[in-house]
Amino acid sequence: MKSKEIERKIKKILAYKLDISVEKINLTSSLSDDLGLDSFGKVELSFALEEDFGINIIKNAENIPRIITLKDLIDFLKQKLMVTSRK
Repeated sequence: MKSKEIERKIKKILAYKLDISVEKINLTSSLSDDLGLDSFGKVELSFALEEDFGINIIKNAENIPRIITLKDLIDFLKQKLMVTSRK
């Protein structure tokens, strides 16, 4: 899956979950500071991403604190999707 496709899907999920416009979300948006995603929201987002992308995020929760921006999240998902597709 390409970065732009992943970005589009994540933006759509974030916009829905946070009730904001997709246009307000960019690669450098901080999930917490700019978009207002709290810890409960991050858990909800993780479940939504697991469902949409068919991967297990919670299993690797130790990586989640390093995810600060949308770009960090895209990179994390790209890595997870590559590992999953190799299995």
